[in-house]
Amino acid sequence: MLNRDIVDIITGMALAAFGLIIAAYATTHYNLGSLQRMGPGMVPMGIGSIIALLGIMLSIGGASRPHFPMPSIEWRPLAAILSGILVFSLAVPRVGLVPAIFLLTLITSLADKQLRIKTVLALIAFLILVAILIFRLALGMNIPIFRWAF
Repeated sequence: MLNRDIVDIITGMALAAFGLIIAAYATTHYNLGSLQRMGPGMVPMGIGSIIALLGIMLSIGGASRPHFPMPSIEWRPLAAILSGILVFSLAVPRVGLVPAIFLLTLITSLADKQLRIKTVLALIAFLILVAILIFRLALGMNIPIFRWAF
């Protein structure tokens, strides 16, 4: 067991536990309904079950292959992506959708050293256009495009 891929075994077990917790919470707190008339707990229970199954499969795969060295953690992309998500979640209610998408894309683009500013600006414009088309026009959600909260 010591010469097995312990990282995949532990990660798979954690995923399986997380999925089981989601599925158990959904079945105990929400009505599942039936396959013809699904209740609000059917989708979380299904997703939790799929996550648990994938975690079990990852653990089995890790137990069946020999250990290989763990790669080093890339801190720059990790920090950039987590910071972008945090800034986006804080910015949407305060400044609106467009500035929040601008900040999210700008911050997360710092994860890649090779991105050019023209590419980032084109991506920002595309994401803003798609977000407005989907959330405001197609879904009719009342998300403020611009907001001055100060």
